[in-house]
Amino acid sequence: MNPLTETQVADWVAAKAQEMMQAQLAALGPEKIECIFCNNDDMAIGVIAALNDVGYNLDGETDPSKIITVIGVDATDTGLEYIKSGKLAATVKQERAL
Repeated sequence: MNPLTETQVADWVAAKAQEMMQAQLAALGPEKIECIFCNNDDMAIGVIAALNDVGYNLDGETDPSKIITVIGVDATDTGLEYIKSGKLAATVKQERAL
């Protein structure tokens, strides 16, 4: 596995993450990507939209070669819905430090 070392910034916005992921998919091809970690659930949802556009992580997909693990952060209601649908592998809930 060769991790992407270039910083990718989507400003916590789903649309920006989708656009950035589309560029990565065009450059690398989805078959070269194993896992994507996003620093919030909205960006993870944008990444999933880009994956859907190229036939990956679709509703009900069972072929492991057509699923890329996507992990978000924040455990939002939408993120949890995506987990239930099988599109998002996990989300990390953070407790705010006092």
